[in-house]
Amino acid sequence: MTFPQRKVFIPMLITATICAGLIISLHIASKDVIKKNKQQYILKATNGMLTVEYDNLIYDDYMEINNPALSGDGSITRVYRAMKDGTGMGVLYMPVVTKGYIGPVSLAISISRDGRIMSVRVIKQKESRGLGAEIDQNNSDWITQFYGLSLKDVPSEYWRVGSEPGKFDVISGATISSRAVTEAIRETLEHYNKNNDILYKVEIERDPL
Repeated sequence: MTFPQRKVFIPMLITATICAGLIISLHIASKDVIKKNKQQYILKATNGMLTVEYDNLIYDDYMEINNPALSGDGSITRVYRAMKDGTGMGVLYMPVVTKGYIGPVSLAISISRDGRIMSVRVIKQKESRGLGAEIDQNNSDWITQFYGLSLKDVPSEYWRVGSEPGKFDVISGATISSRAVTEAIRETLEHYNKNNDILYKVEIERDPL
C-alpha cells in the first residue's frame, strides 16, 4: 500500500470503526429499552393478580404453551410462575384468548398452588359497550364471581352461565361474551390441574427479557 493510499484508507477505517461502534451501542440501548418496556408491561398487567408471596422475577420465569383451548387465535400463552424458596406458589396464564361476540377477548388468569382462581383480568376486548363489555373488570364486578373457586368446588360441567345448568351469572344481553369468558377460565383450570406438577418442576433457563 502506497503512502497516498494509506492517507485515504486509514481515515476510512477509523470512520467505519466509529460507525460500527455507534451501531452496536444503539443496538444494545434498544435491547435495554425493549427489555424494560416488556418488564413494565408484565408487571402492570399482573399487578395485584398473584395474591401469594414469591421471591422470583415473574417476568423472567415463564413457559410458553401453544394450546388451542387457551389461545383460539393460534397465539402463544405464557405461564408465569410465582416461586418462593424454589417452591411453586401459583401461576399466571397470559394471554388466554377466547372468542367473544364482537371479536377476540384476551384474559390474564392467576391460579394458586391448590388450583383456585386468584384473579381474572380482561386485558383486551372489543365487546359492545354496556353489554358484552361488562365482562371487563373496569366496567363491572361480574368477573369477580370466579375468584376463589376451583374445579373441586364447581365441577367442569357446571362452569356454565344463564339458562344453562350451571353456577354462574350471565350478563344481561351478553350471553355469548359471558359464556366465552366462563369457558376460558374453566379450560385454564383444567390445563392447570393436568399439568401443575410439570409447570413447577421444569427448569427454566433463558436470557432475561
